[in-house]
Amino acid sequence: MPHSLVNAALVAAAAFFEAAERCLRKDGLALVNVCLERKSDPTADRIAAGFEERSWRVRLLDSPGGERNAIVLAGRVGNLRRPRLLIPPQAGAKQTGTELRAMRFRRRRTIFPRT
Repeated sequence: MPHSLVNAALVAAAAFFEAAERCLRKDGLALVNVCLERKSDPTADRIAAGFEERSWRVRLLDSPGGERNAIVLAGRVGNLRRPRLLIPPQAGAKQTGTELRAMRFRRRRTIFPRT
């Protein structure tokens, strides 16, 4: 089983969401960085759905392409804006800036059960 699917199964477990609810204040924010293997990878959407099932407000920050990272944000997410690079890293600053500029908030995709 691919590494990201194993991690997604662990994160999507009820215990993860229960722990997040227990540990965060009511006005808190949970951020989950998700490694995606292909354009149609549903892992971030599944995690977002887990938060939504528990009545958390959710936003997904994603970039175009296949193999990439997405960020699932849950909790007090209404006033969030796209990230900007405030302090450039010593290495890879140009690439990091380009990747951040490409990221956009998107709607959660509907995930159909596997048959």
